[in-house]
Amino acid sequence: MSTLILIALYLCMLKMVVMELPNFDELVNLAKNEPEKFDAMRQQLNQQLIALASDEQQKVLEGLVFKIEMQRRKSKNTTQFNILLSQLMISSFVEMQSLLNSETKNKQLDDLPAAMTKSNVIHLPQKKI
Repeated sequence: MSTLILIALYLCMLKMVVMELPNFDELVNLAKNEPEKFDAMRQQLNQQLIALASDEQQKVLEGLVFKIEMQRRKSKNTTQFNILLSQLMISSFVEMQSLLNSETKNKQLDDLPAAMTKSNVIHLPQKKI
């Protein structure tokens, strides 16, 4: 399963997590002034989200969270982290584009919803940042 699909699944599931979040300004303040507390809340949300998934999806989501965490640790600052995360998402777009455009129907393509396989795919240039 491509990382892009996993990220989309992750974001959809995040909407299902029942946890009262502070408003945006409070989150910004928390991230700036109490990064440890902000990080603990982020990790708690991740755990709640993963717990909602099936056993198979849990392993995949844990892998995705691991990839994101490795990018975070590799980064010197938040800007670099955002760039690395964007590169991860772009490579997932390219992977999905390749799957959708391939002439051979394999198991992964057959598993995609019909609406996704019939859509026009816009070719995006891959940039190296």
